[in-house]
Amino acid sequence: MNKVFLLFLSAFFLTFSLVSCADDNEEPTNNTETPGGDDDEEIPYSELTPEEQKERLQSDAIGFISALEGLTEEPGYKTMEVFSSLMETNPISLQSGILRNASSDIFYINDFHGKYTWDSDEQKWNREPNDGSIIFEFPTTTDGNTNTEKIEISGVASEYYASQSWTEWEDTGKYEERDGYPYPIYNEYEYTESYQLPKSLTGSVTSNGKSVASISANSDLLNNDQLPTTGTLSFIFGSYKMEFSANAKDNNTATFSLKKENTSLLSMTANLNGNAEKIYNKEGDAGNGNFKLIIMGKLALQGNMNKISEFTNKSKALDKQYDVNNYRLFGLDDSSEKYNKAQCNLVDQYGTFALISTDDTTKIADMKMKAIFSETYEDHYFYYQDYNTGKYYDYIKEVYLDKKPTYFYTYTYWESVPVLYFNDDTSIEASVYFSKGFDELLDRIDEFMSKFGWSFEDEEDYQNPIEDYK
Repeated sequence: MNKVFLLFLSAFFLTFSLVSCADDNEEPTNNTETPGGDDDEEIPYSELTPEEQKERLQSDAIGFISALEGLTEEPGYKTMEVFSSLMETNPISLQSGILRNASSDIFYINDFHGKYTWDSDEQKWNREPNDGSIIFEFPTTTDGNTNTEKIEISGVASEYYASQSWTEWEDTGKYEERDGYPYPIYNEYEYTESYQLPKSLTGSVTSNGKSVASISANSDLLNNDQLPTTGTLSFIFGSYKMEFSANAKDNNTATFSLKKENTSLLSMTANLNGNAEKIYNKEGDAGNGNFKLIIMGKLALQGNMNKISEFTNKSKALDKQYDVNNYRLFGLDDSSEKYNKAQCNLVDQYGTFALISTDDTTKIADMKMKAIFSETYEDHYFYYQDYNTGKYYDYIKEVYLDKKPTYFYTYTYWESVPVLYFNDDTSIEASVYFSKGFDELLDRIDEFMSKFGWSFEDEEDYQNPIEDYK
């Protein structure tokens, strides 16, 4: 249940890039070329310096956290916390017999209908038939005896299904020889499960007969690829309300909002000028898109992407050109550097991104991507000995050697990072910018998240896995 609340924070954390592994001592650099698309150029830069912007950003962000702190005070929070604890005491999963009537690999919505009542004496859920909905009844506290809390979920099934497949291997304890090397033999088993997708869903949470939370959702699926043509979602949690809607059938728009009473905490709009299904299937030049994410009505992250499908296809072509999935060769030369630089150029060619202050409609900074050096890695374990011939096989170069190799391979890796461009021609990596001057905000976030059993942890310095192995 804690993960549900963290969804409210995800956009915020991604926007600010507050969790940083950058060097705190890195200083900003000056760059006379200030990027920005035609849409962004219409918005004037703020006159505040980058350091003054930090003060304003931290103040706005703290206001956002303060508004979310009331979540744990809502009556529904305690109800869901107790429900989560009882689920840990007597877990119920999709595969467990208590939650469904059928035993096939197809999970039909009707299979899950039933009433689940908490038995405080036996510390388990008792199930009885109930057509049309799923109901959970349980006490106010984990050690309570009277079931005063209720969760009810009902839905209308669609004609479409989502499937998941996976493979499991069983070790037989036997071996076979491959290139003179003993290789374990496994039995391989393929599994597939299908889940019927709902067309509509409603849910409610009551405590002592009083409503504390509700959810409703509707969707119209385009096909069995699970791409909805339209969809709506409304979630009410006490004084908080989250709404989402998307329409890929008529006008290709999506909106999201999170409010506390009448105060907007988070809002998002996205528009697409093109064919959503073609973009989903990565076909052709499907059009342009833009989005704007607004926090507390004060700070906005906005972006524009042109020729989305063309961009996607070119990005995939770069993956193939530099063979990025070839763990043996990628990074062994300058491929990682060239690949990341090419990807950054591609993003900047097709997209523009900026941080905007909506208070005074000024631009805080433009954002572009930049390729930077990440790390080097020495591979000393790139060979094995063929027990038949006594030779050593180098599986990087795929050659046999008469003697045990005394050399090793060095990999050089680069990464792509966002860079901020301010009004004074200063450019600085976003992770570096947000790694200083936000101590109060980080403390508030950590304090808030600790209420849900989560906290920020300092990232450890990179350790060579080979050295760890030794």
